[in-house]
Amino acid sequence: MKSVSPKPFAQLFPLWPFAPVYALGMALLEPWLERNPPLRLLLELRHAKKYLLVCPLGELVYFFKPLGRVPVRAAAITGLVLALAAMAVSGLRFKNRRLNRLGIYFCFLSMLELALEFYLRREFYLGPAQLRYLAMPGLGLGIFLLARDRGFLAGLVIAGFAWDLSSAIFWAGLNADLFARLPVPYWGTLDAAGSGAPALVPIMVDSLGICLGVYIAVSERDPLRVFWPPPAGR
Repeated sequence: MKSVSPKPFAQLFPLWPFAPVYALGMALLEPWLERNPPLRLLLELRHAKKYLLVCPLGELVYFFKPLGRVPVRAAAITGLVLALAAMAVSGLRFKNRRLNRLGIYFCFLSMLELALEFYLRREFYLGPAQLRYLAMPGLGLGIFLLARDRGFLAGLVIAGFAWDLSSAIFWAGLNADLFARLPVPYWGTLDAAGSGAPALVPIMVDSLGICLGVYIAVSERDPLRVFWPPPAGR
């Protein structure tokens, strides 16, 4: 009788639950990146720059005021631990292949941008695009590439678009207007309140994005051979 070798420790648990863990980590970390001026308590999100009001923590503080007593620093440290946990778990399945090695570069460059933005107290741009909002999904993409797990990518896509969708719905409800312009411009400075897209646009786009994440989760297609292990027969 053929013996079955036990699975490696890194494969004993699925990776997909760590996608929302990473998204939660970034949500907890975001208010700490605002350094002009720095925030002390989550309660200050209600009166800081408008883009912070529609971030996930800003929404929670708006509806659950007792959360406002939590120090921003404590939330950020918790978020950093969660993000690093997702990275560590994904790294356990690292394969020394080209796409996996690319994940290391994505992780390093994204973390470097976030660290520089925090310590230098300034925002960085690539042309008109804010690097902060490229670094956050960039770090998630790097974590995915470390293991190339289908479930993790699907969870990351769903969590990312759900984050944006909740902000759009919250802002539309707050203004009682589906066409109210979001205070989170992807092109322009974070001070340019009201220069974002009408709320209805990201609501539709993010809903489609969530459907894409569900499709990635249930589909077995892999024409670019991104996921590991590859489908049987390849």
